[in-house]
Amino acid sequence: MRMPAAKESGVRNRLSWLLEMSLRRLRAVPGGDCMVRAAVVNYHPPTESVRSIAFAGRACPYLDRLNLPLSDLPGLDFGTRSGRYRIIHDIAQVGDNRARHVQALLEAGIRSSLTAAVPGLHEVGGFFFLNAEQPGAFTPDLQAAIRPRLDETLTLLRRELNRPITK
Repeated sequence: MRMPAAKESGVRNRLSWLLEMSLRRLRAVPGGDCMVRAAVVNYHPPTESVRSIAFAGRACPYLDRLNLPLSDLPGLDFGTRSGRYRIIHDIAQVGDNRARHVQALLEAGIRSSLTAAVPGLHEVGGFFFLNAEQPGAFTPDLQAAIRPRLDETLTLLRRELNRPITK
């Protein structure tokens, strides 16, 4: 069942605010100023698709309106469902760097990415992306430094994505 437009708008506004505040806090960590974008996509199990719902920081028009089958984004299915982060140290070196979503990231000046699954009620509820403008930005030291703030962001995103829809 599709969410009513007014409810969907409210969720998008709350998620945008949450991502903006989270990105500010993550950028405040020493070495975190390289992070330029945070985004979340919703996962819809019945159709096995993902859809962009909010972002903060650098705009990336193609990705800001993303609505694709999960199978078109095979990297999301690898590792992130297991609760680990997926780090791409150089997006230009990704397996199929001709894929439209990869080209969109490169065009926006994004070169490295951290992806985490957002737990749902019974399975993955969505995916969180944290992007940086330099290759290799997500060093082990930076990952350790941002981990508490990242975990907090994922908890808040989970709460928001699983909020009951009321009339």
